[in-house]
Amino acid sequence: MKIFLWRSLFALAFCFVAFPLWCCKWREWGSILGIGAWGALSMCWAEYKEVRRYSAPSVEAFLAAFTGSPWFVSMVGFVAGLPFLYQMVERKRQIQVPKYLRPRTDTPALTIGFGGCFGCIYSVRGAGGYQMFGITPMPIYDPQQKISYLQDFMCLFRPGDILVWKPIDREGYDSIKADVEAGRFTPSMAEVTFDLDAFERDVDGTNRKLLEALHA
Repeated sequence: MKIFLWRSLFALAFCFVAFPLWCCKWREWGSILGIGAWGALSMCWAEYKEVRRYSAPSVEAFLAAFTGSPWFVSMVGFVAGLPFLYQMVERKRQIQVPKYLRPRTDTPALTIGFGGCFGCIYSVRGAGGYQMFGITPMPIYDPQQKISYLQDFMCLFRPGDILVWKPIDREGYDSIKADVEAGRFTPSMAEVTFDLDAFERDVDGTNRKLLEALHA
């Protein structure tokens, strides 16, 4: 399992979460990755209104809820490299928004989406049915394997990885994008052990330890 720090246009960040279908005595090595995201609410206001109806009374409350806990990669698929993300908090604290009744025919690559209780990062441009809230400058899928951190494997995520969102502004987005294109960017990553029993006993305490491992 990996834990990642992820940067994205729109003040977001990835975290780890325990997928309820993987329960019992599941324990596994992994990594945590931090990811940054940036996005303009003016572009996504219709989507935010859906969040406000279902989950958060304000933009600030939504961002705090979205970035305040880790997210767990429950599976990778739908299209190559796309992670389905589950928020690692108690059910009553999970963000929930409806999916589109009719999917979009076009979604920009690396868009951060949310539908039901799941988040995702659209790995490639294409159709999509999740609400759109931001975009990340960090590619997560490279079939040519030319991106520096994807040369060993074309997909960044694997089931069991954990993500933590990190807010960035437009300047930070442009800087990371330039570093990726120049081959200078390396994602923040750390190996961790996730204990489901410990997580169920103390959700916030377990999440703090995972974040400490990422920032050690």
